[in-house]
Amino acid sequence: MTIGSINLDHQVCVDILPRRGETVISRSLNQGVGGKGANQAVAAARAGARSALIGFIGDDAQSRGILERLQVLGVDVSGVIAVAGVPSGSALVVREVSGENFIVVNSGANAAGDLPLSELENAIVRAEVVVVQGELPPEVTGLVIDTAGRLGTRVVVNLAPVTSIGGAIRWADPLVVNEVEAAQLLDTVETDGVELAKQLRERVRSVVVTLGARGAVYTEGADVLHVPAPRVDDIVDTTGAGDATVGVLAAHLARGESLGRAVEHAVRAGSASVRFAGAAEGYPSFAEVVL
Repeated sequence: MTIGSINLDHQVCVDILPRRGETVISRSLNQGVGGKGANQAVAAARAGARSALIGFIGDDAQSRGILERLQVLGVDVSGVIAVAGVPSGSALVVREVSGENFIVVNSGANAAGDLPLSELENAIVRAEVVVVQGELPPEVTGLVIDTAGRLGTRVVVNLAPVTSIGGAIRWADPLVVNEVEAAQLLDTVETDGVELAKQLRERVRSVVVTLGARGAVYTEGADVLHVPAPRVDDIVDTTGAGDATVGVLAAHLARGESLGRAVEHAVRAGSASVRFAGAAEGYPSFAEVVL
């Protein structure tokens, strides 16, 4: 089960990302389901998991359309809460033809909803794994993590973007961050993924540090192990690659696989995702990924 953000992405493709103050003409404009929570829930479903999503949307026709698209993608959205008088979250994704991008997010309903504790407990206790990110308010994210820890449900914490969740971070199993996010959490200039994972291991139950095209490292007891990523020459879009990694990781953990084996699947999925445009609605079947 994923608890997190739900957005409508507006994606434009340009030849070169604009510089400060520069105007460029786009090649195309597309809309699609986005938000880290939605992306990760879809990725888990595309990996063959039974995937449910809890989050917040607006109460207008466009928001209902987002839910319909998520259902088509195999996600149970019965736990999504409509917030009156607030639009759904949205994101502007500017993608360069090389695959690089930048993203600006308007939180909308993601920052305005409330999760009743009793309903949250009922949902968490039925889940094999709970996945959270950093796009909901930190007090909501912290409550989810603490509740999962108290109820004995494994929680995957993708702290992206980095936000302060206090002592709740101790329940992360694993904490999933990239090298930049790991350095921010540790307030350090260290850039080596292995060293960052070693330091973060003192705070949480297990750690995965993603390394982009170099794969990922993860902790196993006192060791930090590396999983290389397959080479991808036909990169189309890097949007949502990290979310594909997290969603597939959670799907394999929910099946009872080891963290190392789950990371292997996740790294391959993240690499496969960059060969397709868009995030959730562009993901291939991760149950069939061969690179």
